Amino acid sequence: MAEQVVAKSGREFEIVLEGSPTTGFTWQLVRPLEKTGVVEELGENVEPSTVLAGGAAKHHFRFRALAAGEVELHFVYRRLWESKAPREQREFVVKVGP
Repeated sequence: MAEQVVAKSGREFEIVLEGSPTTGFTWQLVRPLEKTGVVEELGENVEPSTVLAGGAAKHHFRFRALAAGEVELHFVYRRLWESKAPREQREFVVKVGP
């Protein structure tokens, strides 16, 4: 089931997903926001929460709400070089209001 995110037009927001990038797994946005007109992607970064190899980290995806509407964002957690099904998936419905 998709999680809901509410944003105001003209404002930035983040979706933060926890993972363990030192194990090779990474979060990826698999439904790009090309020409939706509702939300634009601003970038992403990974913030380690521990100095231990294999430790947890937070993957920050930054967006800007452009106009009122709704868009779905679909993320997968997998190793880039593996062709098998993702280890985990997350979906978000972003509702942008005025």
